[in-house]
Amino acid sequence: MGHIYSEIRQVQHKIVYLTPEKLVASPALMNVLDELYQCNKLDRFVIDEVHCVSHWGQDFRKDYLHLNILK
Repeated sequence: MGHIYSEIRQVQHKIVYLTPEKLVASPALMNVLDELYQCNKLDRFVIDEVHCVSHWGQDFRKDYLHLNILK
């Protein structure tokens, strides 16, 4: 995965799709995102499937409960 994180750091105008499970379970990925944020290269997060959380409840996918780490 290290080469993917390296590419994320270097390429401009990139969209990266992640699962909440990967985000929560990967300190290395969080470090990459923090680096991008510190360099003002991270514009926004878009969370998909929120309609499922509101329909099926917060335990639909438990890692959605941990997305506050993005703050």
